[in-house]
Amino acid sequence: ALDVSYRDAPERAVQKLEAALDQHPLATLEPFDRPYLRLAEVYAHAGRSERAEQLLAAFEQDSIQPGALFLSGMSAVDPPATSVRAAIALAEGRAQDAVRAYRAWEREGGGACFVVCGGFWLGQAYELLGEEDSALVVYERIASGPGSLFEEMLTLGPTYRRLGELYETRGETDRAIDYYNRFVDLWKSADEELQSQVRDVQARIARLVGERGR
Repeated sequence: ALDVSYRDAPERAVQKLEAALDQHPLATLEPFDRPYLRLAEVYAHAGRSERAEQLLAAFEQDSIQPGALFLSGMSAVDPPATSVRAAIALAEGRAQDAVRAYRAWEREGGGACFVVCGGFWLGQAYELLGEEDSALVVYERIASGPGSLFEEMLTLGPTYRRLGELYETRGETDRAIDYYNRFVDLWKSADEELQSQVRDVQARIARLVGERGR
C-alpha cells in the first residue's frame, strides 16, 4: 500500500503481493486469516482490478461456507467490501460508480476511518469526474480530521501535496504554500527515496513565495 500511495510504484506493490502469496497461499490459511479484502483493495489501487475482483469473489464465497468464521464480520485490518468495490470502480475509470460506492461506505458508518482511508480515493474519483470543488472539500476533511496515525499513514502526506497542487493551479497562493509546508514538515525526515518529492515541493514553495513577493 505504501508503494502505491507514497512511491508511485504500483508494479513494485504487485510484485511484493505476488511474492507473499507464493510463499503463503491463501488456501493454507484459516478462513478468518485470509486478508482477501485488504489484498483486493491494494491490487485495485495498483491498477489490477481483475485480480481484485477475483479476491472479492473469493471472500464472498468463503464467507457463506458453513462454519466460516467471518459470517458476521471480517478481520479488523480489512476494509469493508464496499470500499473494495469502490477501489475497483476507480481503477477501471468508472468514477461515478466509485463515488457512489465510497458514499455508501460513508453511510454504512465508515466514520473517521472513511475520512482518511476512503476520503483520499473519493477525492481522486471526483477529480476524474472533473469535479474539483468536491475533491477539495473531501481533501480538506482529511487535512482537518482527527484521524489516528494508523488511519492517516497512507494518505495524509499525499493529501497535503494534492491540496497544495490544486490551490496552486487555482491561483490561491497562500493556501498552496500552507499545504505544501505541511507536506514538507510531515515528510522532512522521510526515507531517502522519498526525499525527491520533498525537494520538489520545497522548490514549489520557493517559487510561489518569490512570485508573491514581486
